[in-house]
This record gives sequence, C-alpha cells and structure tokens, in this order.
Amino acid sequence: MKCKRVQKLISIFIDGELKSGEKETIESHLRNCRICAEKMREMEGVQKLFSAAPKHTAPEHFAANVIANLKKGRERGFWFDFFLGEPAYLKMAEISCAIIFILIGMISGSVLFLGSGVHTQTEIRSSFSLDVFEPAPSNSIGGAYISILGGSS
Repeated sequence: MKCKRVQKLISIFIDGELKSGEKETIESHLRNCRICAEKMREMEGVQKLFSAAPKHTAPEHFAANVIANLKKGRERGFWFDFFLGEPAYLKMAEISCAIIFILIGMISGSVLFLGSGVHTQTEIRSSFSLDVFEPAPSNSIGGAYISILGGSS
C-alpha cells in the first residue's frame, strides 16, 4: 500500500473502523515505513488530546431549535435574502461597484467611438463590412469547407 493511501486511512485505523485485511496491510506498512509511523504517532497524540478534552452537553432542545431555524431560513425566500440577507452596507457596496463598472464602460465606449471625430452613417456601416477579410486559401480547412459547399476560394 502506498504512503499516501496509508496516511489517509490512519485516522480510521486509530478509531478501529477498518476491515481486518486493510488493518493488517496498514500495520505491516507502518512497521516498514518510518514516515507513516511518525504520522501515526502524531495522529495518536491528537486523538489523545481530543479524548482528554472536557465534554460539554448541548442545551435542551438544541437540535430541534437548529432544525426549526433552518426550515425558517428556507421559507424566507430569494427576495428576503437578497434585500435583508446580508448587511445593508455590503449590498450598497455591491450595487455601487456595479454602477461604477457600467459608467466606466459607457464612458470608455463613447470615448473610443467619438474620440476619432464625428462619424457618418456610411462610415459606421463600412466599418462592419467583411471586405477586410481575405478569402480562405484553398489548402486550408476553411477553403476545403467552402469548396464542399460549392463556393470558390
């Protein structure tokens, strides 16, 4: 068994939840691999720390209250979450950023469009013309496609 796989299974091994075949395989690997054996000792130390920690009990009806709150959250719906689901200042910051990006786009578009002078309707139409492209060479994929369709290249 590879070290990566053994290291993923160490926690399950410590908890005693492995099948006997996997348990024996890991035990033999740990006898032969110093790195995995060290990881095993580290995990055992962590497990001992957690098992020695004081146990606290949850308040009465805790689970029922959590489930009730989850159900209540689902009932609120999209619009409640959208407008009241997060602090107002975060929602305002999101809306402000969106407005700023839209304004920047509008301003930069108009600067690019109007920056080179006044354009006539004919100039604008000619800028969309496909005459600037050369026909596809006959030895290209596009040229082959055009010749199949019956056009000329």
